[in-house]
Amino acid sequence: MWLLPDPESTEKIHSIIVKLSDKFSTPPFIPHITLSSTPVMSLIKIRSKVDLIAAKASSFQIGLNKPVCGEPPFQRFSSAAKPSNQLRDLSETYDKLFNGKCGKNTFFHLSLLYGQIPCSEINQTFKQMELNLPLHLCIQNIVITDTSGPVKDWKILHKVALL
Repeated sequence: MWLLPDPESTEKIHSIIVKLSDKFSTPPFIPHITLSSTPVMSLIKIRSKVDLIAAKASSFQIGLNKPVCGEPPFQRFSSAAKPSNQLRDLSETYDKLFNGKCGKNTFFHLSLLYGQIPCSEINQTFKQMELNLPLHLCIQNIVITDTSGPVKDWKILHKVALL
């Protein structure tokens, strides 16, 4: 399950992702913060539970740290979300509804690039491109995603607005 920022931030972040993807020949993707993995069960059951979560949650602000290079291939270049009670609460609620430990409880982050590129190249490119990543995001949607297969095949299966 992902959290999506407001449309203006999404557009700005997506343009950064596309520029980095073009530069490094990696697939672009939808700007998101991963809240949890998706349990193995029918989409109808998952949708109904996610709808319950969304009905009790409001949109909220989160701060972002400066982007850093991480371990390949995932989160190769990402910006960690500053600690947030709302992120932790949503993750815990998700776990309770799905009777498991699907929810993340650490390293909530906004990915900007996936791949095997050396950190020195990523950092230099980011500085040269003068890409202005928003310092704060308003999280407005929860989505169920299918992230099986390569990044280019990821898709949103269900989207619910937070109040």
